[in-house]
Amino acid sequence: MNNKMNNMYSVHVKIFINFQDKILILKQKRNSKWHLPGGNLEKNEAFENACRREVQEECSINLSDLKYLYSENFEFKKVQYVRVQFEAKTNSDEINLSEEHNDFAWLLKQELDKYDFAYGEKERLMKYF
Repeated sequence: MNNKMNNMYSVHVKIFINFQDKILILKQKRNSKWHLPGGNLEKNEAFENACRREVQEECSINLSDLKYLYSENFEFKKVQYVRVQFEAKTNSDEINLSEEHNDFAWLLKQELDKYDFAYGEKERLMKYF
């Protein structure tokens, strides 16, 4: 039996963005699932720079107090993922969505059951809250 892992990974960053004790979530057009802002790391890109770039691309807001929280490695649909999780603050709740998304919400903990989240996202949010 071969226990070696596939050497190909999808590396991405995700950000808990806090505004007045609410967390920003975005709704993807392609599958109607809710998720945290973030995306894939580009070649030679620092994790923090990827966070800022992805948030600008997806919702056009500025981040402050960006902090690393944890990393995780998981498999989904036979693809290995490395997720690097951050948290940050923003001073505005005004969002300008990209073409990838068709809705957003500022989420309170008690509202978690109202949304259909992407794989693992609800559990991460529950742990964060």
